[in-house]
Amino acid sequence: MKRIVVAVAFLVLAHSAFAGLAYNFESVTKGLRRSTISGSAQAEGDRFRMNIVRGDGFTFADNSFVISHDGGRTLFVGDPASKTYYQLDFGEASASAASLFKQLGFLNFKISNPKVASRDLGKGEPIAGYPTQHNQVSSSFAMSVGSGPQAMKIGISMSTDSWVTDRIPAALTNVLQKQSIATGIAEVDKLIAAQSANAKGFPLKQVTTFRIEQNGRTNESVTTTMIRNVAQKVFAPADFALPAGYKKTLSPLEKMMKAIQ
Repeated sequence: MKRIVVAVAFLVLAHSAFAGLAYNFESVTKGLRRSTISGSAQAEGDRFRMNIVRGDGFTFADNSFVISHDGGRTLFVGDPASKTYYQLDFGEASASAASLFKQLGFLNFKISNPKVASRDLGKGEPIAGYPTQHNQVSSSFAMSVGSGPQAMKIGISMSTDSWVTDRIPAALTNVLQKQSIATGIAEVDKLIAAQSANAKGFPLKQVTTFRIEQNGRTNESVTTTMIRNVAQKVFAPADFALPAGYKKTLSPLEKMMKAIQ
């Protein structure tokens, strides 16, 4: 009985030890698409804040910030320069993306041969002072747009290598590290959900390779995300609150949808 009490106490203390976590991040994409997103993150339970120093110029502007109160399902993206913010809800974004896909002319498309596989690659190198486990998740599918001899055939594949640690709760992962963003295409979303389920722990490093094959040509982009300067901290409620006086505006996706209507 005494051992059980001690074990429970240890688990409670271990959980409370990571009530608040701060770290720096950098996500660099090269190849087919080029961008760099960097800044710092604060996470506590289901709440997190990202302070974007350098953004991608589309979803996140330089010197903007991102706040979430539900583990990243809903984001509030603020711009201190204009004192505006927009909201991103990944459930609504999924439906909007599917609608946009159709409005751009891809009314007749099919997904075939979806595959997903995961591999445990053993012990990884220490990162930010934490031991890591190296795992890899790969997925692929074929897309056919149109019908008959003129149908456009596209092969899409993605492979993510992750170096994760079990010393930090996975719940403190920020939105750039997560692989659970829906696309609105059911077959593809199942693959992404499978990737998220197989990637256990807090990722301190991720390398994702995305390939598109069409007409014998291959285009590729590689995104490397690194976490540095990890520290446990105590945060005030105001750190996760949207500042007063900010006005809501359209998100980049909403602006795109409005422009083509």
